[in-house]
Amino acid sequence: MSELLFRTFEALALKLGIASERVAVGVSGGRDSMALSLLAKKTIRNVTAITVDHRLRSESELEAKFVQTQMTKMCIPHSVVQCSWPHSHPVKSQLQQQARQARYHLLATECARLKINHLLLAHQLNDQIETVIHRIGRASGIDGLSGMKMVTRWKSNSSLLLIRPLLNFTREDVTEFCLDNGISWLDDPSNENKDFRRVAIRSSLASVLSHSNVSIRDLQEVTEMVRDANDIANNEVAHIIKSCVTVIEEFGYVELDVSSIAHLSAMTLNRLFSKLLMYVSGLRYPPSLESVYKLLTNNIMNQRRLSLPPIAVGGCLVFVYKTSKLDKSLRLVICRQPAERSEESQSLSMGERLWWDGRFVISSQLCNQSADWKSNPVCFNVRSLKKLDFLLLKCDKDACDRLHSVPLFCRLALPVICNAATHTVVSIPHLRYTNGSEKIEWKITPCPRHPLPQQTSLCQTKEQ
Repeated sequence: MSELLFRTFEALALKLGIASERVAVGVSGGRDSMALSLLAKKTIRNVTAITVDHRLRSESELEAKFVQTQMTKMCIPHSVVQCSWPHSHPVKSQLQQQARQARYHLLATECARLKINHLLLAHQLNDQIETVIHRIGRASGIDGLSGMKMVTRWKSNSSLLLIRPLLNFTREDVTEFCLDNGISWLDDPSNENKDFRRVAIRSSLASVLSHSNVSIRDLQEVTEMVRDANDIANNEVAHIIKSCVTVIEEFGYVELDVSSIAHLSAMTLNRLFSKLLMYVSGLRYPPSLESVYKLLTNNIMNQRRLSLPPIAVGGCLVFVYKTSKLDKSLRLVICRQPAERSEESQSLSMGERLWWDGRFVISSQLCNQSADWKSNPVCFNVRSLKKLDFLLLKCDKDACDRLHSVPLFCRLALPVICNAATHTVVSIPHLRYTNGSEKIEWKITPCPRHPLPQQTSLCQTKEQ
């Protein structure tokens, strides 16, 4: 098994072109990440290990020190980053989810600090199958049931690639590799707590496999068939989007003529709207199949009901937009549902970049590099546009013209930059409005959490 793992890992490193690159490994101290560390050290020229201390258990600091010792033995540079929980620890029902989000954020931030563009993660085949079963329980579509990809991008505009080299190897394979190579590891006690859904799935899966003719490899084959079907379905949706959907990328919304999609099957429509809602909303998870089905059956397919007020679904608003009373077309718009709570504002300091609402990256630079700005740095808050903000635009014809070119509900999902101390509006970048008091040039770049699917050949898809 050791020889097979080494050969497979070496082939992947050569294929991805990372053998001579600087690469990071996320190391928790468990058998999977410890095995991955050794594989990386033996195959890749420049490897750095990163450990996230979640600070959720009293022994976490000692575990990080254990990893440090093991990495020193492997001659791998190692850094530890700690979670900072603003409101104590997350509630138990969300603990694993929030810990995972914090872990990925800290790993990506440390990679950026170290100028590393490749992060190895130690998910193996058992993790893959458990993930798929977990998603079945959440009524995921075939996107979710396709499992984790071996190579994904951290964010759509990020240079960081997440690579999972062990997805074709079972937990037993990895354990055998560790024993063969004298690797020590830690067992996380939370992995035995069946109050966590994923742990309960792991226990149940082990019981099913031991009492049936189904093997973990059989489940892997099913997952790969679903992934192939998913790729074909994504190609179909990409073609429909290219021919029937107008993407207003700058403002983050989409339009489509209902008559152009009337001939599509219910399954294709469901997938199309799921992709559009994910693209527009910027939310981490896709809308439920039930909510998309209700939208289609109660409204889209029943065109008389489309004249009703906007429909909220999956973090978006769906409504019919007419340029005038004489406009006879049935043009459907999907935009981000405007924020309703002031606490949804995010802070931004001068010179920083902010990924806002999973949709736009906001950055700034000084027009006049004066000493005053360096000695008295100004902080900003970014919130959603409000109707009251429209009054600021009365004397700015260009901003007014841009404002009126966008449907009302789409306007209310645009970011506004305010002075954190005075709460005055500094800029509305999409409308190219600035109050003139702050000598700052603001830049806003579309950066959707979930880019729309692109058409690819089946050969390209297989390579991913």
